[in-house]
Amino acid sequence: MSQPTLNIVIAGGSLGGLIFGIGLQAAGNIVTIFERRPNSAMLGLGAGLSCAPEMQEFMAKYDLTKEPYSLDTNEYQFINSKDEMIRHANMEQRSTTWDVLYYRLRANFDGLRVGYCSVPDFSGRRKGVYRDGCTVTGVKEIGEGVRVEYRDENGSEKSMDVDLLIAADGPSSRIRDIFLPEMERRFIHIAWRGTVPLKDISAESQAKQRNIPTLCLIENSATILYPIPGANGSLDPKDQLYNWVWYRVISQDSPEYKEIMTDKDGKLHRVSVPLGKMQPLVVLKQKTLAGQLLSPSSAEIVQKTKDPYIQAITDCISPKTLFLDGKVLLAGDAVASLRPMAGLGVNSAARSAMMLLDALEGRMTLAEWEKDILAYARDARAMGITRESTWKMKKASDVKEEGPPAGFRTKVNKI
Repeated sequence: MSQPTLNIVIAGGSLGGLIFGIGLQAAGNIVTIFERRPNSAMLGLGAGLSCAPEMQEFMAKYDLTKEPYSLDTNEYQFINSKDEMIRHANMEQRSTTWDVLYYRLRANFDGLRVGYCSVPDFSGRRKGVYRDGCTVTGVKEIGEGVRVEYRDENGSEKSMDVDLLIAADGPSSRIRDIFLPEMERRFIHIAWRGTVPLKDISAESQAKQRNIPTLCLIENSATILYPIPGANGSLDPKDQLYNWVWYRVISQDSPEYKEIMTDKDGKLHRVSVPLGKMQPLVVLKQKTLAGQLLSPSSAEIVQKTKDPYIQAITDCISPKTLFLDGKVLLAGDAVASLRPMAGLGVNSAARSAMMLLDALEGRMTLAEWEKDILAYARDARAMGITRESTWKMKKASDVKEEGPPAGFRTKVNKI
């Protein structure tokens, strides 16, 4: 029995919103995405990310371009501050960038053509609608559906009546705030990020990093480094970049935190300092610290990065995902702000999107979907905390049983 066509609005046009949009659109529904930022602001800074099994499954099913989008490896290593490999894992990892994935998803959702990939043929199927600069401001239940109130790209207040509203508007979800105003994000630690051209890294450091995902653990700090596609998603070795993320434990009340989160124009930021806005002295201090704390190869990669940037890592998990009898639901980071050390990222969105299709098509109930999504989020949060504890309290040489990030199928070998 065919399912009725639903008219759906998704608030949030980043990766999570697009993942839900593509799956729901492929099932024959009418999908409109509202993204509050203008298109020019939807840039991922070339940040690297990993696609775990569920995201790989999603891309295999829904990426109609069928073009490669990642650098693939079957290895992972732990090194200490002396660049000595102390542990090794056999596992599959697909590394790509935010930009590559965003534009690949846009090509599949609404046919956006920007040069990162080809655009699939939309003959015989409906394109999604993606609207930049539109912010959802309110939700009202009306009979069997909901009225979505929003401010459009011209600043006009408008509304749209739909069957379903999906809030994929991030860890500071405005829609979640409507239903759960008491929820707050809790600061955990900071993450420095950056990329550097692979060709700029010395042969000695490349030999130590082995061009595979590498985790350098030191006390109260961890750095993960791995190659990613280059400009416009190029997989050519001469164009590839080295992506790194350096997690550091500092107090939110410390003078150091205030200095780090204040940009070169004197503005204090709450969550992140944009690319190109870091104070030069702050960047210099961090690069100097890298030389003192990190392994030589890891330090070189950090120090050769021209424009590093900073993010505050926060913790937030919703007690529920369904509202107004299932006419409004939370998705992705609006459900839980999963710690990066859990290694899940977009995997969580892909998993919950595919399960939502099962619920809408009658293979499970929405209540069962909610129960599973929340259990998964709680488990992922606990896993992230466990992995963080290994570098908050230990050095890499002390690690005994901790494997690589969650969400990967692994076989660990001790060195």
